[in-house]
Amino acid sequence: MKNRLLCLALLMLAAFAPCGVAGTLVGKSSQLTSPDQVPEGLAKSDWQSIRDAYDAGRHAFHPVGDGWQARNPGQQWLTQFDGQGFTVTPDAGGWTWGLELAGYGKPTGA
Repeated sequence: MKNRLLCLALLMLAAFAPCGVAGTLVGKSSQLTSPDQVPEGLAKSDWQSIRDAYDAGRHAFHPVGDGWQARNPGQQWLTQFDGQGFTVTPDAGGWTWGLELAGYGKPTGA
C-alpha cells in the first residue's frame, strides 16, 4: 500500500507540479513515444512502479450502491455486481448483458 501511495504521489507530482523532478518546466515535457521510455528525472524502476499501480487501478473493483463495479478498459466494458448476479454494459452501444443466480445446492426434499 505504501508503494502504491508513493507511486501515486510521484505521478501527481509529474502531472500537476509547475516544475518537473529535474527542474525543467512541465510545459516543456516531451511525450513518451514508446512503452520502454522513462520520463526524464525518474529511475526506470520508479516509472515501472507507477505504471504497475496505474494498470492495477484501471482494473480494480470499486464499491457502488449495494454492490461493486469494475471497468475493463481493453474491452471498454463496465461490469456491475449486486449480490444477485452481474451486468456488463459496453461504453459504446445501447445494450446490457448479465446473469443472475437463481439457485444453488441440492433441491429441497431430495
